[in-house]
Amino acid sequence: MTANALEKARAAAQKASQELAALEAAEVEAAAQRDAQRLEEQKAAAARFLGDLPGLERRVKGERPSAADMATALEAGTLGALVADFLARRDAVSTLRDHARQCSRLLGEDDSSIAEIRYVDPGEEFRRWNEDAIAELRRTKANSLAADVLSAYGVE
Repeated sequence: MTANALEKARAAAQKASQELAALEAAEVEAAAQRDAQRLEEQKAAAARFLGDLPGLERRVKGERPSAADMATALEAGTLGALVADFLARRDAVSTLRDHARQCSRLLGEDDSSIAEIRYVDPGEEFRRWNEDAIAELRRTKANSLAADVLSAYGVE
């Protein structure tokens, strides 16, 4: 190789190196812009979620069944499913609140105002519901039986 050809090759290599550095810098800049955009989108979604949280909790939580509903479920043999549904809804609310705490931290806010839902033992909850259902079923059946017998004597 001649010195001139060598100089041309070095110049081409240097130019290629400069172009590569410029492309890498542009890629780093584009990645930083994408990350910043993604962070802004996440913050907007987090703020929207925190604003919607009370309504979402109401929708997911539902209401605790009445003693009459529990008695009906006990008679039908579905009290366990009713308890499981109630506990699943509590777990869903807990998951929503966990996400709300993450959103608060993402926004740099204090998450201590988001209450945690205490753990409820499923077996203990079923026992309590079973007791409530039996008491209600016992009361309604006793009233019904007594009313039937007493109606023969003109007592209402």
